[in-house]
Amino acid sequence: MELEFGTEDRGSLQSGETKLYHTPGVSYDQDLEIHLIVHKGNADLYVNPEPLDHPPSSAFNLWKGDYGSGDELVFISSQHNGFKPGKFGVSVVGRAVESEWTIRFDVFNDTRSLNEEEKEAIEEIFELCCESSSSSCRDWKAHRERKTEFCYIKGNFCTQAGNVDTFDIQSDALDCPFPIQFESLSKLRTLQLKSNQISGAASSIAEVVTGMSSLERLLIADNKVTGEFPCSFLDQPIHSIDLSSNELRGRIPECFSNAASLEELNLASNRMEGSIPALPENLSTLTASDNYLSGPFPDVFRSAKSLSSIALARNKFNGVIAPGAFPNTTQEIRLANNALSGKLPDDLFQLPHLRIFSGAFNQFFGDLPSSTFVGSKLVLLDLRGNQLGSLPELYNSANLEYLDVAMNCMTGIVPTAFKGLEKLQILNMQENAFSGRIDILVSETDLLQLRVLNISFNAFSGSMPAAVRKIVKPSNTTRLVLDVSNNYLNGSLPDLFSREELARSAAKGFLIVNLRNNVFSCPLPSDVDWIQDLRCFENSEVEVPTTSEVLSNYQQCIPQTTEESSISSGAIAGIVLAFLFMCIVLLSLGYVAWQHHKARKQHYLMNLEEHIELHEQRSETSYPR
Repeated sequence: MELEFGTEDRGSLQSGETKLYHTPGVSYDQDLEIHLIVHKGNADLYVNPEPLDHPPSSAFNLWKGDYGSGDELVFISSQHNGFKPGKFGVSVVGRAVESEWTIRFDVFNDTRSLNEEEKEAIEEIFELCCESSSSSCRDWKAHRERKTEFCYIKGNFCTQAGNVDTFDIQSDALDCPFPIQFESLSKLRTLQLKSNQISGAASSIAEVVTGMSSLERLLIADNKVTGEFPCSFLDQPIHSIDLSSNELRGRIPECFSNAASLEELNLASNRMEGSIPALPENLSTLTASDNYLSGPFPDVFRSAKSLSSIALARNKFNGVIAPGAFPNTTQEIRLANNALSGKLPDDLFQLPHLRIFSGAFNQFFGDLPSSTFVGSKLVLLDLRGNQLGSLPELYNSANLEYLDVAMNCMTGIVPTAFKGLEKLQILNMQENAFSGRIDILVSETDLLQLRVLNISFNAFSGSMPAAVRKIVKPSNTTRLVLDVSNNYLNGSLPDLFSREELARSAAKGFLIVNLRNNVFSCPLPSDVDWIQDLRCFENSEVEVPTTSEVLSNYQQCIPQTTEESSISSGAIAGIVLAFLFMCIVLLSLGYVAWQHHKARKQHYLMNLEEHIELHEQRSETSYPR
C-alpha cells in the first residue's frame, strides 16, 4: 500500500502480524521521517530501501524503530549507508495481543542542525567519552572526520527545532561515567547506549535521569553500571528501562509496583537477588534471566493485566507453578534452568495467546496436559531435561516451529502425533522411550520444513525408508541434522544421498547425519562411507526392549523411594559400615553408568549446540531474547 506524504493511515494488528506500506519516491536532497504512533499495545517499525511484497527478514531492515513500547520513529537521510533514491518499503509488526496505531510519512528539504545549547552538550559528551582513548568512539570519530553532523549519524534523530529526540550510539566504546550533560538535551525521548563502557553507580545515573523530564526510554545494556536498582529511576514517566548485562546487585525494590508508566524492564545478566515484588499494572515485559533470584515461584504475574513476556531463565526459583499464574495476555514464558517442580498446570497451555514456553532443565514431572496443543498458537515449546511422561497429540499445532522434549521419560507410539505440522523446523526427542516403526513415522507425517530431526536413544524400530529424504533434504546453505542413532533400526539401509549432494552439503558442514548403534544389514550403500562409526550386521534381527527397560537407562526416570527408619545408639557402627560399603558399590556403579552414558551425553550436548545455533538464527522478530 502506498501512503502519500503528509497523510496518515490507522490500523490494528495482532502479535506477529505485519502490514506493508511503501513511500512515494524520495530524492537525494530530501530527508524522510516515518512516525508510528501507538495508541494501544506495542508495534515495531522496519524500513527497507525498496518496496517489498512480503515481510522482510531482519537482515534487510536497514532502518528500525524497535526500541520497545511506545511510539516509534525512523529518520532516513541520503547521508546514511544504504540510502538510494526512490521508494522505501515500510513494515509495521504487531508485538502485543492487539495493537492499534497510526502511521505517517513526511519528507523535508531543509538541513537539520542542533541549537547552540544542545550542540555544546553533545561536544562535551564527545570530549568526556571519546577522547580518553584512541580505541573509543571510532565510528563517531569517523563521522566527525567526514563532517557528518550529529543529527545525520544513523540512529540519531533531531527535531526541526534543533533538539535531540533520539541519542543512539551503540557498540562504539564510549568510555566515561554517565554524562550529566544529558540533562541539557531537554527534548530527549530515547537514550540508547547499548554495548559501550559507560560506568557509574545506578543511583548516580538515576540522579541525572531525574532531570530529564522528556525521557521515555533508558537503554544502557551491556555497560559498567554498578550498585542497587534505585527507586528514583521510577520517579520519571519512563516506559522502558534496559539495564541488562551490567553489574547490578541487590533486590528489585518494592517501589517497582508503583511505577505506573513502566511497560518494559530488562535486568537480565546482573547479580540481582531475592524474588519478584508485585508488578506494575501496565507492565508488558519483564526480563530478569541470568541472575540469582530465588525462592518459591512468584505469584505476582496475574495482577499485570497487560503482561506479554516473562523471562526468568537461569535463576534459582523452586516450587510449583500454580494454576492461573499468568494473565491471558501472556505470549512468552521463559523459565529454563531453575529448580521448578511438580506438574505443569492444565490451564498453562490454554492461555489464548501463548507462543513460546521454555521450561527446560527443571524438575517438572507427570504427563503434559492433554490440552497442551488444543487450539494452540505455540511456536516454540522447549521442555528438555525434565521428568515428563507423555506427549499429547499435536494435530492442532499448525504454528509449531520448534519442539524439544529431549531427556525426559516420555513413552508412546508417535507416528500419528506429527500430522499437520508443516511449519515444524526443529524436532528433538532424544533420550526418551518413544517407540514405533520409523518408516511409518516418516511416511505419515507432514514435516516438510524440518532442519533438525533427532530421535536418538529411543526404541524406534523397523527399516530406514528412502522417504526420509522428504524430511531432511540436503542443502548447501542451511545446516541440517538427522540423528536416529541408538535405536533398534534394522534391515537394509537405502541410498540416502547422492555423491553430488554430499559434495555440496556434507563436505561443507551443512549436513550432519548420525546412524550409529543400530542393526543395519550388510552391505551398506556406498554413499554412507563418510558417516562415522556406522556398522552393519549379517543378521539384523533385533529384539526391541520394553518401555520400562528403556527408561531404566535414564537416571531421571528411575523411581525414587524413601523409607523411614529409627536409629538406636547401638546401630550407629553398623550404619557407618553399611554406608562405606554402599559408597564403594555406588562408585563402581557410577563408573559403569558413566561409561554407559558418556558418549550419549557428549553426543547430546554436541547436538544441543547445533540446535541452539539453528534456533538462534531465527529472525529476531520471531524469537526475541
